[in-house]
Amino acid sequence: MFGGVGNDVMTGHEGDDTLTGGDGNDSFYGSAGNDVFYIDAGDSTFDGGADYDTAYIEGDTGMTLNLYSTSIEEVHGSEVGADNLNAQNKTENVVIYGYGGADTINGGNGNDYLSGGAGVDGLLARAGNDTLDGGAGADTLSAYEGDDYLYVDSDDVTSGYIDGGTGTDTIDVTGTTGVSLTAYSKNVEIIYGSYLGDDSLQAGSVTAGIELYGRAGDDTLAGGGYADTLNGGQGVDQITGGSGADVFDYNSNGASGTGSGNRDIITDFVTGTDQIDLSDFVGTFTFQGTSAFTGTASEVRYTQTGGNTIVEIDSDADGTADLEIELTGTITLVGGDFIL
Repeated sequence: MFGGVGNDVMTGHEGDDTLTGGDGNDSFYGSAGNDVFYIDAGDSTFDGGADYDTAYIEGDTGMTLNLYSTSIEEVHGSEVGADNLNAQNKTENVVIYGYGGADTINGGNGNDYLSGGAGVDGLLARAGNDTLDGGAGADTLSAYEGDDYLYVDSDDVTSGYIDGGTGTDTIDVTGTTGVSLTAYSKNVEIIYGSYLGDDSLQAGSVTAGIELYGRAGDDTLAGGGYADTLNGGQGVDQITGGSGADVFDYNSNGASGTGSGNRDIITDFVTGTDQIDLSDFVGTFTFQGTSAFTGTASEVRYTQTGGNTIVEIDSDADGTADLEIELTGTITLVGGDFIL
């Protein structure tokens, strides 16, 4: 259904309707069904009715839209305008895309997806397990309650604002620029670093165990005072567990190199307390102690050289190390130091 240049009243029927207003101050009534509205800043009356309804804001002018009072569950903002899209008090799950412009996006009490797009956006989630994606620009992301997932970039980290709120929250750094992040200051429990940059990920003054994942790049990871999980990813990483029974997670040969200067360094491994996790490799490893490899797949051994301890892993049965991990200090390892 298409409107004209005047002030149109557009009413759908039962079923899935598409209503396009055109120019003028138009009114949209969707009735039952999964309806789609094409609206602009000149329109002021909306009622999606029952089921799942979607609104697309056309034109370059930003718009204010209340999803709760309009019974709309999904909104696509204007391409360049500064939109104010508000789902406060709405209990259904909502999906909101800001696109271009400095948008303000407020979620409701469901499990919402909020995306700012380009521009310096403000994203606020409330109750529920929400996903927030700031997009380009130095954005503000506040998650409050629930187990939330926050996609951020280096601009958000350095010039924006990030707060995971309560619950078990995750920061996932998009892009290839390395960042410096502290879990405590951002109220998050899990951090995934950038895809290629050299990241510095720290626990800070947390009150429980956290998880740090470095991905690619030469990363520096530092746990806190509890039982943390640390995974440097690819690259030459320096990892400090801190106090507590920490797990250093390795899941492929590419997670660390071989030879001095190419392998990860774990600075504070404590035998009998910390563990190196190899369980994600194909096959179950056998601990060889200081004995040589036997030419059998999935073996792990260690040597001591230069005052440090080198863990060696042979995953392909060629009798040579495919991955090495350097542990600071001379440590006598036992099978229980590994999750095999």
